[in-house]
Amino acid sequence: MELTYRIDCRELTSRTAAHDCFARVFALPAFYGRNLDALYDVLTSLPPCRITLAGTSCLYPLLGAYAEKLLSVFRDAARENPNIQIQEDIKTF
Repeated sequence: MELTYRIDCRELTSRTAAHDCFARVFALPAFYGRNLDALYDVLTSLPPCRITLAGTSCLYPLLGAYAEKLLSVFRDAARENPNIQIQEDIKTF
């Protein structure tokens, strides 16, 4: 059975909140680096799964330029790791 992860982008109100959310959703260990490089490493090592990013349209007002960097990490990781599928749901809630 394929794993599924859902990230509610409304929770990503800051860089710290974003990495708190990722640590929780992906059940990451305490030594998770809490930066985009560490997130990329996590994503590229995942087994087959689907990751839904719900409400991505709210990221830009919340995170500014960091939003595009964050989305790029997910997109780049999906290109690198064929096991993961990223679904971006731009609708707000």
